[in-house]
Amino acid sequence: PHPHPSPIMPVAIQIRCLTSWGETLVLVGGHPLLGHWDPASAAALTTTKDTFPVWRSAPLDISAPEAVLFKAVKVKDGKAVKWELEGRRGNREIEWDKVA
Repeated sequence: PHPHPSPIMPVAIQIRCLTSWGETLVLVGGHPLLGHWDPASAAALTTTKDTFPVWRSAPLDISAPEAVLFKAVKVKDGKAVKWELEGRRGNREIEWDKVA
């Protein structure tokens, strides 16, 4: 065990993504809050008519500075229809130095 546990930081992730009518966006990644790469268990993103095409997650409690890889997935009718860039090169990572 670590003598000093990492602080938990609420992180809201925001992504700009154009979607078609009926599509939603989720964040999937290598963390329990992101579904361990399973879109069915991923974190939902929301948008409004005023903020579209910017989608935002609810705050996710993640240990800083844990390396968390993730990507966006478009979902329609409960099924993943389009993953952000396939493979590891398309993964994003939380940039802790930019977390406010």
